[in-house]
This record gives sequence, structure tokens and C-alpha cells, in this order.
Amino acid sequence: GTPNASPSVAKTPVQTPGLIRRASLNSASRKVASTPDSVPRPRRLRVSGVPEIGRTSPSMQDRLAKVLEHADSALKTPKNGCSQDDVLPSISQAIEDLEAADPSTRMKHADALSDLYHKRAVIYTHLGDYDNSIRDSEAAQAALSWGRNVIN
Repeated sequence: GTPNASPSVAKTPVQTPGLIRRASLNSASRKVASTPDSVPRPRRLRVSGVPEIGRTSPSMQDRLAKVLEHADSALKTPKNGCSQDDVLPSISQAIEDLEAADPSTRMKHADALSDLYHKRAVIYTHLGDYDNSIRDSEAAQAALSWGRNVIN
């Protein structure tokens, strides 16, 4: 793997989903305001639908934060600790749930999805399952670029 793949994962802010959400809403509304009226503005819907999003997403946000935290601690333990086996099902379940979610939820959690794929790839590597590791590494990149393409 690349040496700078894991530090970016470690810096993922887990404790403050509220702050992250607030920051992204502010930037989204700023972008909307600066768009000329002639340009169709799909984001306007997203901004006005915020209370609705807020009601459904904290649970998903909290769950993802917990799974990512669990994965981080599993990756910090020595290989023979085998807690990585324990965390695999919860990572896989979170990935499945996100992949099955509606596009706006997937987009909102694109970074988390990418992190989950990346962490699972690292665990697969530790377990010697290189095919799955490569597949998840590619999926991590795809999730990240997909999220960026939709947002920008």
C-alpha cells in the first residue's frame, strides 16, 4: 500500500459529526447563493430539506463512527490479537448498509464509506486475503472520487 494512505484515515474526525455537518451545510448554502439565477440549482432542495436529513442521519453517523473507531482499535492491536476477525463483520455490514442506502445518504457518508473500505482492505491484507484487499482498496478510491464528483 501507499505510505500516506493510513495517516489520512487516522485523522478522520470521529467525535464531532455535528460540527462537520454544520460546516458542510454552510458551504453548501454559500455556493447556492453565489450561483446565477440562470443556472438550475439542485442544491437548494438539499438545503431546505436539512431538518429531514438531520432526523434520519445521526443514527447512521453515530453507527459509522462506532464501527470506524472499533476498526481503528482492532488495527492497533497486534496481529495475533485476532480482534480484526471480530471487527470484519461489523465493517462489512456498515458497508452493505451504505451501499444499499439512497444516493444522498451515500454521498453524505462517502468519506466514511471510503474509510470503511480502506480499513477492511488493511484487515484483509493482515489476514493474507490479498484479492479482497485489492478489491476493497479500489472500492475505497471509487467511493471517495464518487463523493467528490457529486459534491463538486
